[in-house]
Formats: sequence, C-alpha cells, structure tokens
Amino acid sequence: MHRKRTYIKIKIPISANLGGSAVSCGVWIVGMASNATSGHACPAPMKPTSNGVFQGDNPLDFALPLAILQICLVLVVSRGLAYLLKPLRQPRVIAEIIVSSFLFHLVLINLIILAYIL
Repeated sequence: MHRKRTYIKIKIPISANLGGSAVSCGVWIVGMASNATSGHACPAPMKPTSNGVFQGDNPLDFALPLAILQICLVLVVSRGLAYLLKPLRQPRVIAEIIVSSFLFHLVLINLIILAYIL
C-alpha cells in the first residue's frame, strides 16, 4: 500500500545581536506528517561534475569543482596567514585554527541571514 508523504512546518525563533541591534528570526523545520494532502518537493540534488566550460557549463554550479575550489581557498588562506605569523614564531596550526574559526563564523552569519530572509 502506497502512502502519501506530507510535511508539517514548525517555526523556531532565533535571536541574534548583529551590530548592536537585535534581530529575531525563525528557522523552519520540516518533518513528515500523515493524513494530509499537500507536501513540499525536495530541490534537485547537485550534479557531481560538469561537461566543462567549453560546453557552456559553469563549474561552480556542480559539487566536485566547488568542493575543490573551497579546499584550495582554505589551504591558500591558511598558508598565507602562517607566512604572516612566522615572524611572531607561531606554528602553522595556529593559522589553521584562526582560518577555521573565521570560516565557521562566516557560515553561521550566512545561515542566520538566510533564516531571516526565509
């Protein structure tokens, strides 16, 4: 027997202090429910690879080239910061911690802004 999949939404409030002004937003949590008639469609998954730039594809719209670019960017930034911290006799791991902390906060701020928009 085939059951229809339906979803319910629950809004959870989130408060953030951005630049001295409090921002309140919510995050929608989508869960499965039964005995309802309408549902939300999932977005199409990212394709792993492209046909190439010469075929008219943007490589950053695909998962593998985007992941490779992000990994290279993290490595270049952490090595550059390690080079700048070398006169202060700091090991490379300190630069990697600083870069990962910065990227974590950047992602967190983007998620808060995205939740506020939605």
